[in-house]
Amino acid sequence: MLGDACIALAQVKWDHTAPGTALMVQTDAGWRGARVGASLRSWARA
Repeated sequence: MLGDACIALAQVKWDHTAPGTALMVQTDAGWRGARVGASLRSWARA
């Protein structure tokens, strides 16, 4: 576990895949804001 930060994997249309693109993600708790990461590795080792 790397803390309480949420990490989501989602399919998005090609036009929305640029790193930093703002997206909305539907969760059990409602809609949440998200940003496209530069790679699947979205965190650094401590």
